[in-house]
Amino acid sequence: MKQLGKIDFLRRWSEVNEDRDGSLNLFILPDELYLSGLDLASRVDHSAFFMLRWNGQKLIEHGNAIWPHVDYPIIAQDVRDINERIPQHRIAYDETGNIAVGSLFGQDLEAIMEPIHMTNPMKIDAVNVVKFLSQLGMLELEPDGIVIGEIEEQQKVFSEAGAQRYEHPSGVHDDLFWGLALACYTAVETIIGVAPAAIETAAEAVEYGESPEDVIEGIMQHYKYNY
Repeated sequence: MKQLGKIDFLRRWSEVNEDRDGSLNLFILPDELYLSGLDLASRVDHSAFFMLRWNGQKLIEHGNAIWPHVDYPIIAQDVRDINERIPQHRIAYDETGNIAVGSLFGQDLEAIMEPIHMTNPMKIDAVNVVKFLSQLGMLELEPDGIVIGEIEEQQKVFSEAGAQRYEHPSGVHDDLFWGLALACYTAVETIIGVAPAAIETAAEAVEYGESPEDVIEGIMQHYKYNY
């Protein structure tokens, strides 16, 4: 059975909205939106925050932050300070092994924080989203930025059973890369104009026997996203 991911919705959206000349029909936003990803360290890695600005045409790198420690209360306060300076539309964070961290952000950030349990299939889905946005010319990163190097260092490996995963070479960090991946991942609903909760129902619908194509088409037709 095919596993539906956000990449499937993004690809279908690009097909539907592509003009004959290959360009994409994109709607005009009332304001620019800021979407970010927060990769939280669980042991000795760094924690990283990556911010993208969505102008209705592209996701543009706007800034990042790195914490060389696992001090969640300090990180939560820093994220709160960032949001006060630059109000965020949504911040996705990896709650894998960090489920209790969400409570540190408090009620003032609760509405914009999106916890994501980054299983290996979801990581692959997120990486595919980053790649596809780049192919569409909809992701603009600083050419000399740290994250470019981290993207280039990512290695696709396969287990003996054929399972795919991404990893980075020993001795280097990829925290900003996963912050970027989370930011792009949470941006998909904003780009395609579909309510976030609707995409979450896709896998369940497929399990009940609906074809992936019909599920995607139905969701994109009936569950519109309101800014």
